[in-house]
Amino acid sequence: MKANLDNLGNFSDFKSIPQIVRPECFIEIEDPMLILKFYSIVEKGQPFIDKKVVGLIREFSKSEAVKKRIDPLSGLGFVILGKDMLNVARWDQKTPYLLKNCAYEYTVADGATIASRKLDINAEGAFCAYELGIVAHEKKAWLRYLGSKRELNDKVEYLNNRFSGEV
Repeated sequence: MKANLDNLGNFSDFKSIPQIVRPECFIEIEDPMLILKFYSIVEKGQPFIDKKVVGLIREFSKSEAVKKRIDPLSGLGFVILGKDMLNVARWDQKTPYLLKNCAYEYTVADGATIASRKLDINAEGAFCAYELGIVAHEKKAWLRYLGSKRELNDKVEYLNNRFSGEV
């Protein structure tokens, strides 16, 4: 390599802190039919997101799908809830090996309401580096599913195959 790397990848004020992933509940939406595995992710040593907030985000996700702001695509996927971002990823129906996502910035006001705005993933990014640990797990689980007969027990196996641990 002949390129001068001196001015590339320098982040003097950034410190990488391991993150911990916890599977939460499922988000099940009847119309349009969509089932999402729900993950939360926090910095190691920090408390997990409160169960009340998990419930609020679950209801918000359902509402967005019902309002057709989240396309169900194949009807299967996952969400990742971080400190201030909700990432909703669904496997595509037409191209089943393609993962499509949308992201929301959120804040919880008075512990009972959610203020959010949909993010432009071209400007904000599709996934953070830590979320890619979850995405890698989901990719493997999804490819196992695609390689199966895709019967009911295979769908249940995919949904129950959830990641937990450090990324």
